[in-house]
Amino acid sequence: MNEGYIKLFRKFVTWEWYDDINTSRLFLHLLMTVNWQDKKWKGTIIKRGSRVISIAKLAQETKLSVRQVRTALDNLVKTNEVT
Repeated sequence: MNEGYIKLFRKFVTWEWYDDINTSRLFLHLLMTVNWQDKKWKGTIIKRGSRVISIAKLAQETKLSVRQVRTALDNLVKTNEVT
């Protein structure tokens, strides 16, 4: 399990994706589950703030459908929230 905390400003409620429940849920899930320090995975260093995961696994973890996860990820990529 990840240690520590994340800082979330109250201004989050004015974020453009806040009212899109699937996108905001996925974004918060990613914030809570990304590496908080560099880690090695199958011989590759996964940097802090990154995560290796499939869309199917994200769907399972967030209880969203694969299509909902893809749409939410597209939204977040489009506005440069995630890369």
